[in-house]
Amino acid sequence: MSTSLQDLAAEARHYYYTYRREWLLRNGLHPDRLPPEHSTSFDGGEDRYGRRHKGAWLGVAAFILEHDLDPQKLVQALFATAVGGDAPLPNMLKSRWALQAAQGYKRSERMAVEADVQAAREAARRYIVLNRRPGLPDHKAWRRAILQPEQRNPLVSYVLSLSCGQPDLADDFKHGALLEYLRHQGPYEDALGKELPHDFREEALRLKASMLAQAGVADD
Repeated sequence: MSTSLQDLAAEARHYYYTYRREWLLRNGLHPDRLPPEHSTSFDGGEDRYGRRHKGAWLGVAAFILEHDLDPQKLVQALFATAVGGDAPLPNMLKSRWALQAAQGYKRSERMAVEADVQAAREAARRYIVLNRRPGLPDHKAWRRAILQPEQRNPLVSYVLSLSCGQPDLADDFKHGALLEYLRHQGPYEDALGKELPHDFREEALRLKASMLAQAGVADD
């Protein structure tokens, strides 16, 4: 089972319980009567009657990956469009109407990704201007800028490393960059498309296929 897929499943689960709690409180449920943030029906395991449940979250994670969605936006869309007295169930995250609602958030997501990329580039340039020592070669100045803790986006760090001739540094960021790319593939193609190597895209597609295949095995 892919650790990356498990991480995505855990993230979707976290957002689901967070938004469910807020939705229930907005709809008049007293805080003392909130249901527990664990359910064998949703999370898997054995219930009090001895029945085993496989859980919903790996399937949700595979759906998110397959449709290039942001897990928070999908959960947010589900609860924003929910009607009736009962909170939406996790399996509803894989419904057609939840998908359509989440895709409506993509326009703002593209703008946010482009802004994030631009901000990361500017932060690196600003660091070089403010901290560069006389005589320090360009590639070393960029290396120091990329390794600053303010550079939290592994995909941008990967691209910057390649652009300044630091393939060894790019390799350090590559796994995180692949996962970040798969989470926001469309927006990153718009923001970084010309700078992403062809073999990087191919590796990302292989990783995605592997994660989806492993989710299929887990769902059997």
